[in-house]
Order: sequence, then structure tokens, then C-alpha cells
Amino acid sequence: MSEGILRSIDVGTGPAARRIAVRIRDGAKPGLFWLGGFKSDMKGTKAEALDRWAGDNDRSCIRFDYSGHGESGGDFVDGTIGRWLEDSVAVFEGFAKGPQVLVGSSMGGWLALLLVRALKERTTAGSVVDAMALVETFVPDIIVSDLGMPGEDGYSLVRRVRARAIPPMAARTRPGRPTARRCTTVAGRR
Repeated sequence: MSEGILRSIDVGTGPAARRIAVRIRDGAKPGLFWLGGFKSDMKGTKAEALDRWAGDNDRSCIRFDYSGHGESGGDFVDGTIGRWLEDSVAVFEGFAKGPQVLVGSSMGGWLALLLVRALKERTTAGSVVDAMALVETFVPDIIVSDLGMPGEDGYSLVRRVRARAIPPMAARTRPGRPTARRCTTVAGRR
């Protein structure tokens, strides 16, 4: 039986940076998203059984090792629930496509609940029009925008949000480009 495709994702910055190992099996949705227990890894008995079931039933399956576990980087002694949640969010956002069933064992059950809460707190929009429609329904604590949005660009979003005195914004672009500096200043950021 295939072990799935081995991939990885980098999580954290500076001394907290680590590479998280991920095994992905393609298949139908809803997919299965495995969250292992304390000191367990994605090659453990339960994780392997879930992956076998997914293969036998043509379901997609994502398994990964938290930092300091199994095939992932980092030291186990640096691990915390917060850090392992950060790993979980990064893997889910980086690899999960379509509906997923979260399957957690022991600590993984707790992390599954925390993952749902963390994902629920995020709302995304694919355009300025969509972002402004979201702002009409609720006031977020912060808005993070890519300045290179399709259609109206992120500078337009910055101007529109600032005109409404809504929450703080963080806008991301490649630094140092004269056009970016000029447009950011025009949008209200100095």
C-alpha cells in the first residue's frame, strides 16, 4: 500500500522555524485530516490504519508530524500546544482541498478542536469587492491585504477601508519598488 506522497511545509520564523513533514494521499472528498497524539507520528498504527482505509475507499488523506515528532524538524522539547497548533493550521491551509473530516487521537482530538476554532476566526476575500462586502457584515480586528489583488488592486482596498476608519490594515508587497512606495503613500500609508 502506498504511503502517500511525502511533502513538507516550512512553519515559523527565526529560531522557531521548522520543516513539517506531510504525507498526502489523493482521493475523493471529503478528505481525512489526521492529527496525531502526544509523541505519536504519522507512521503510527492508527495513522497507518486511517491511511489504509482511505486508500481502500478512494478517499484523500493528509497525515503530518508535529514539530519535534517523526519525520518533521525541530526539537520535541521546544514543542507546545500553540506551536503544534501553528503546525496544524499551516498544513491544513497549505494542503487540504475541499471538505475535510478531522480525525484526532488523544492530544490530536484537542488540536482538532483548536484547529477548527483557528480556521473559523479567519475570513478571506478574493477581490476588493468581496473584501468590502465582508466589511459590511462585520468589523474585523485587522485586515491583511495583498496589494496585487485582481481587478481593483490592494491599494484601492486600503483607501476604501481607511476612508471608513475601519480597523488597522497590513498590506504586503515587494519592498523597495518605487511604484509600490508611491501607491502606498497615496493610499494613506507613510
